[in-house]
Amino acid sequence: NPNKELEIHGSSDTCLRVISTAGGVASLQLGDTSDHIKGAITFKNDDNTLRIRGHNNDDRIIITSDGEILIGHDASRDVFKETQVQISGANGDDAGLSIYSTENGNAGPNLILAHSRGGNAVTNNTVLGDITFVGHDGTDLNSRASVIRSTMTANGTNNSLYADLIFYTKRNASGYPDESLRITSGGNVIIGNTSPLTDAQLTLSDDDAPALAFQRSGSGKFESAIGMETNSALRFYVGADSSTVSGLTEAMQIDANGRLRIGAGAIGNTNIKGSSGTGNEGVYLVAGNPSQFAASNTSVMALNRKSTEGRVFEVRYNGTVRGYFDTNGSSLPSDKNYKTDISDL
Repeated sequence: NPNKELEIHGSSDTCLRVISTAGGVASLQLGDTSDHIKGAITFKNDDNTLRIRGHNNDDRIIITSDGEILIGHDASRDVFKETQVQISGANGDDAGLSIYSTENGNAGPNLILAHSRGGNAVTNNTVLGDITFVGHDGTDLNSRASVIRSTMTANGTNNSLYADLIFYTKRNASGYPDESLRITSGGNVIIGNTSPLTDAQLTLSDDDAPALAFQRSGSGKFESAIGMETNSALRFYVGADSSTVSGLTEAMQIDANGRLRIGAGAIGNTNIKGSSGTGNEGVYLVAGNPSQFAASNTSVMALNRKSTEGRVFEVRYNGTVRGYFDTNGSSLPSDKNYKTDISDL
């Protein structure tokens, strides 16, 4: 007593067999009284593909003879590699993949990339997975523009895996994209190199002049930066709406010898500098040596006390005041201090 119009009963090897002529098409077609063929499950014997057809009997999913699953196109494509699952579309929506979870909890959906070495533990330098970005270069789709990669930094052990997350971007015409940013398994970040300082949370590296620039959101221009040039000097730049770090004005510099310079220009005049400064104009503050304030044809220094009369400068020995200058005069030794009965003219 069948419950449906057609039921097939048999042993554990029961099947429904549809056979076409050589090179033909064998199909199970689905529809209704208004349209007998709305969809189908079809096997094309000429290319050995299994096709699931949807609305209007159009191909929706194709499984090739090599086991590749094609969605949105009817032939396997080499998009850097011919992968087992391929999705194509005429726009971003059609060529998309969404993963949606309805769990009534905090956990979200997962995209998992996994690797074993023949079923065994992964080892140091094993790539756990890549997310690769490819574009058509006018010839084909075999050129990578950027890559996100997870690479092991130690041998895998029981419930213990350590890997860096690496971002590669294309800076040269040929070859593999260059490493641009790395987040180590220890949480350190390095930009422009492969080996961060072990005790630095952020390392910036560049062949010529690494720099950290600051930009107001939406302005499109930079207004300040911190950089290092080939002489290992740490430089601080300021400016207004520059499109490059070099377009900003250097405001302060700490050179490789620990000298501090405030103001534009190279280490030299008008600087706070760790040298004697003999014979040069400028301000020189030197630990263990005389400090110098020097200028030509103008006042060397102005000390200005405001609101009330009183001391503006003291001379001390081991912390004890031995003399001073105030707005009324000086207590330091002079001929006037050692003579009597002297009156002001």
